[in-house]
Amino acid sequence: MAQTAKIQIGIVAAILALTVWLYLLPISKNTPETKSERPGGSGFQFEDVLAQTKKQYRPAQLMVINDLEKKIPTGNTDLAIFDSIGLAWDELKQPGIAAHYFEQKALKDNNEKSYINAAYRYFDAFKLTDDSALKSEMVNKAIVSYEKVISLNPKNLDAKTDLGVCYAEGTGTPMKGILMLREVISENPKHENAQLNLGFLSIKSQQFAKALERFDKVLEINPARNEVRIYKAQTYLQMGDTTKAKENLKEFISKEKDEKVKQDAESFLQSLN
Repeated sequence: MAQTAKIQIGIVAAILALTVWLYLLPISKNTPETKSERPGGSGFQFEDVLAQTKKQYRPAQLMVINDLEKKIPTGNTDLAIFDSIGLAWDELKQPGIAAHYFEQKALKDNNEKSYINAAYRYFDAFKLTDDSALKSEMVNKAIVSYEKVISLNPKNLDAKTDLGVCYAEGTGTPMKGILMLREVISENPKHENAQLNLGFLSIKSQQFAKALERFDKVLEINPARNEVRIYKAQTYLQMGDTTKAKENLKEFISKEKDEKVKQDAESFLQSLN
């Protein structure tokens, strides 16, 4: 999962874009908040979005999808067709469209995995789009799907973590999301992504010392999560501590296996000298 959201602390963007964890980064502070927890009446029409999205592709690229759409069942049988259409839209890198089809399956089979498949993709679509109205719609749909997952399995802490991020980053009630993340940590102090996201949220509120504590906890849980050393370097730069930033960049470089990423980090390190 990737996204174009910005943490606005300006360091090694090329490196971050190459990490599979980038989707967890907070969105820009300038993103408008919704007016309520889950506002309705947005005027969103899936058919309109689908039609506009299809205009981006050649007919040959949509041939499989169009054929699959003709096979959509009217009852609760042959639900696997929704998976097939969703995966086809995944191939075209359209998570919001793919999510709709996984959600249609979930509404029929009321299965945790089906709702997870929808939630993950709505979450990605929320992170990827720059359109404020669509962003609001996607985060609200993600929230609904994650809440269904948790209602079916209250022990799914991964879903609760993502739900917390949705509330913290995409609604007018960010504290609700922060409290959810803290609940995850309370239940499982070694939950990496909850710790990581609390670190990102601490950066957004300029609580840099708290962010470093969270990032250190993530590395304590999983020392192999090397990109966290980049986040630490970012945080130290925000604090004006170039020495510590360099130390973390050097440690990142010493452990990084991707040569392109390593070169980018080395170039940035040299620029700090």
